[in-house]
Amino acid sequence: MFADFPQIVPQKICLSCQGCCRYKEAESFWRPRIAFEELKGNEYKLDLIGALGKAACINTVAEKGQNRCSFLDLKTNKCGVYTGRPFECRLYPFLLTSKNGRVAVSVHLSCPYVQGSRHSPEFEQHVGVLKEYLSGEAQTRFLKNNPELPGDYSEYKDEIEELFTL
Repeated sequence: MFADFPQIVPQKICLSCQGCCRYKEAESFWRPRIAFEELKGNEYKLDLIGALGKAACINTVAEKGQNRCSFLDLKTNKCGVYTGRPFECRLYPFLLTSKNGRVAVSVHLSCPYVQGSRHSPEFEQHVGVLKEYLSGEAQTRFLKNNPELPGDYSEYKDEIEELFTL
């Protein structure tokens, strides 16, 4: 569904990071949610359905003193369903945030790539591309049809920065 989604974090940085896809708690708020619409025609549909937990979030696996996404291979740091990964995974380090009925796109400041490039022209250019992409007809419809995707990250306000509203 989102095969044309623009990727911001270079693969080298992403694969060397030990951050995302790992959680302190098994039921972490940071686990990606899956919209059922994303399962249509997804080559990993059965895998994704099998990994769904509460609130349509990906279940975690306890391993090596942490909880990880059930699709993360700790040896390679790669995703087992990469080409069919959920929209929230594609979007990261950007987040759909919701507060007082308003939906925005924010960025997770803990991402090493964001820390190194947040105020660069390249980052700002990508934000513009992302804003244009998310205002496309199919993406607008998807977001409207899946109001459960934006999360209330107010508990984590020091870790995110709002970029623009949708």
